[in-house]
Amino acid sequence: MNIKDSLTSAFGQVLFVLIIGFIAYLIKNIYVRFVLKDKEKKLSFVEDLGLSFSKSHFDLTFLYILIGLIIYAIVSTALQITYSLELRSMIMNDSSPYFKILKNGFGANQLLLGLIYCFVQAGASEELLFRGIIGQKLFNKFGKYYGNIIQALLFWLMHLLIFKLVTGYWISFLQLFAFITSFGLGLLMGWVNFRDKKYSIVPSWLVHSLVNFITFLTIAFFM
Repeated sequence: MNIKDSLTSAFGQVLFVLIIGFIAYLIKNIYVRFVLKDKEKKLSFVEDLGLSFSKSHFDLTFLYILIGLIIYAIVSTALQITYSLELRSMIMNDSSPYFKILKNGFGANQLLLGLIYCFVQAGASEELLFRGIIGQKLFNKFGKYYGNIIQALLFWLMHLLIFKLVTGYWISFLQLFAFITSFGLGLLMGWVNFRDKKYSIVPSWLVHSLVNFITFLTIAFFM
């Protein structure tokens, strides 16, 4: 895997999600304006995706959450690599994005590839989809409490399918771990976004990307 291909794949995935979001944005606004006859000013496309943010999102509470999740990522990954044959088998698999990067060793090139994957391909695209396009609409429709649960469940279902493709099993210890981690993180990342008056996916993007990157570095240390 080279950096050019990685950047092309990562930004292509983000662009695909943005196109889906823009189509959904247009359909919603056409329906509201011409069917519901509501001509009040609506959110811009950027605001609709949750790409605007305020400094108040990044307070001490956010910092404590970030530090706690980084510690959790290091400890849980290290323990599973050490004691779980299932996890080691999953990591040492050509279907694993981390293994694709790390199979030839770890250096500056792998570090950059890891950053691209964690912050752009996985972090940005998944946050735009689950906490941007899907999440904010669920919060508006069902309220923050139930909307957050639904978007976290959808986030887990994606990881359920990914783990099935990599491991071949629907039910396993890793699938249980995937549920606890992805559903729990999904809830937390939804909460850090809407706890401020101005909804934003930037806090969850930072949390998601850093947790992924710390996991990547921990795997690289043990390989």
